Amino acid sequence: MRVALERLDAQGLVVDLPGTKQERIAIRSATRLRGVLVTGDAGAGAAAAAGAGGERLELSETTAETLVLDALRVVLDDLLLSNAGGATFQGLSVSLVQEGASIALEVASRSLVCADLGIAVAVNDVVLAFGLKLTDARLSVRDAEGTLSAAGVELSDFSLRVADLQLASPAVSGRDVTIRWGAKGFALEAASLDAAALDVSSGDARVALGGVHVDALALDGPTTTMGHVTVERGRVAATIAPPPGTASATTARDAGAGGARFLDWRALDGLSGEIDVDMEVDLTVPLIGHRKATHRFRVPIAGGSLDYRELESNLAALENALIDFSVKDGALRLERVNPLFPARGHGKPIVIWDLDAADLALAEQERVRLAVLPSARLADGGGGGAGDSHEPEEPSKKSSIALRRLALHRIDVKLALTPVDGALTGQFRPRRIGSLVLQGSVDHAPDDAGGGGAGGAQRPGSVLGEVSALAASLVALPLGENVLDATSVELTSASPIEVTFLDVHPTSVKVDLAGLAADVIRLSPRVQR
Repeated sequence: MRVALERLDAQGLVVDLPGTKQERIAIRSATRLRGVLVTGDAGAGAAAAAGAGGERLELSETTAETLVLDALRVVLDDLLLSNAGGATFQGLSVSLVQEGASIALEVASRSLVCADLGIAVAVNDVVLAFGLKLTDARLSVRDAEGTLSAAGVELSDFSLRVADLQLASPAVSGRDVTIRWGAKGFALEAASLDAAALDVSSGDARVALGGVHVDALALDGPTTTMGHVTVERGRVAATIAPPPGTASATTARDAGAGGARFLDWRALDGLSGEIDVDMEVDLTVPLIGHRKATHRFRVPIAGGSLDYRELESNLAALENALIDFSVKDGALRLERVNPLFPARGHGKPIVIWDLDAADLALAEQERVRLAVLPSARLADGGGGGAGDSHEPEEPSKKSSIALRRLALHRIDVKLALTPVDGALTGQFRPRRIGSLVLQGSVDHAPDDAGGGGAGGAQRPGSVLGEVSALAASLVALPLGENVLDATSVELTSASPIEVTFLDVHPTSVKVDLAGLAADVIRLSPRVQR
């Protein structure tokens, strides 16, 4: 059957697409509709290729000044395209050849307005829903392969889900946007996107952003990349699962030596400012059995280092009499001494920091870099040198000193960070911080502590802070089931920063952001090892 469309009143016309799962196009109205509609059986060769029935539908030289669709639902292998609320085309041209399950479709439109378009792609579990307005749009479909592009895009009530990553915005506008689907999965590209508000969630992490501008967006399956992003304001909130067990001293030492999992300690070489904290310590000790004390540390930081003798003087009177720092055998040692016969460097070592030549020279000037402190190791029980006044303990013998509780109260930190020499490792790589202010408290009771750790409830803590003029990069930073990379991140301010703790483990983070700019951002699935 051959129908000249310009001679047909298209109002109420319903076209059932042959060879499909009851998909149809319902036309509500059309003005200046032209073209040719041909239906019938395909030729023998085409029928064999198309499968049983060999039904054929062809639209050729079809144009319309205005075309209003009543409904649309098309299933193309892994893609579902649906619209129940209607769509209006201006300046439309269409060509369609459908033979059985095979389809070739070309659509161009000067503008398209669609109230509620839904797109679902089975590959990579991609689901989009939005109201849509396109300018200079083109749609090309070849069986399960397709491309939708537009010079201008305006989306309303936008939502996108890719696996556990979800994006939502009440309004998004874009320029030079292209969507592709097919055997290679789902892909989206845009020269630029703007959103007054955008919510991003992945796992237990939530990001709410305002005043968002994105250049060079590419979403390829589960991976999203952006060339440049600016954000006027935002809030980041994440719940952090506590680790299954407490890290040992060996774990802490290995992390410090090779670059911490989150932070390379060498970044601390650029710190300067003041760290004030009241440290409450509860110890099991020989003879007296139990010792509680508060040590009021007032620690100035210069060039990423501190004066360890001044730090020692901040100890309470008894501890200051019993504990000394010394430099011996190429290491900085915290040692226990006999208060009746104090001799620095001849006490029993408790904690040891191995030093390279540069750090050893600094330690001999009674200073130690902050970056060295996380590499501490517990003494193995051996005495120091020949003049030590204590016999070595057996390695298996339980120490006569045990930490029952350690609490950091009245934390008051004011620091700045300048760039350091050399490339940093770690997931968060700071280059500059104009100002970092922290206040709060953290409370720790070891699992094997006799007085409060074993079987006891872990203690909550919290830290409140703010950051200004931050510049950094991100490498494989965990975000739900994904990791985040960014070549450059610059932030005018983050205030407030709220971190809650259970014991020493962070359990949640909330940050309010202002003036964010980032380059070459990539969000991709975490590699399972």
